Amino acid sequence: MPTTFNEPIDEIEADYYAALARLQEGKPQNKDLMKKLAEGRLKINVSTVAKESGRSRTLLASMDTKYRNARQAVLLSKVGGHAYLPRTAGDTISSLRRQVQQLKAELQQARELNLSYFERWRRAQKKLDKK
Repeated sequence: MPTTFNEPIDEIEADYYAALARLQEGKPQNKDLMKKLAEGRLKINVSTVAKESGRSRTLLASMDTKYRNARQAVLLSKVGGHAYLPRTAGDTISSLRRQVQQLKAELQQARELNLSYFERWRRAQKKLDKK
């Protein structure tokens, strides 16, 4: 799944984006991160992206950083969001519509599961009443 990023402002931000993309693809180049990946303990966060990029964690972790778009991409990828910031109102609306569709599907699945539990409970209750 290709990831879209905002245009990097300089080489440092480009390194952060490239590191994030490698981590998302499960192909880190840093030896420590490769080991964590093999152990199933690799997480994407500010520290791992900075380590993978070979750049300072502080530049990425500070709230008032010059690299706020890269920081935002890392934070969004941690929670499963998109790794880019919407550029237009149309992008935001499209993203929100996708989220609404996903939530509706999850709600429908939860309702179906609840209904199956309710039916089981009702049948069990009928069996108890017959005894």
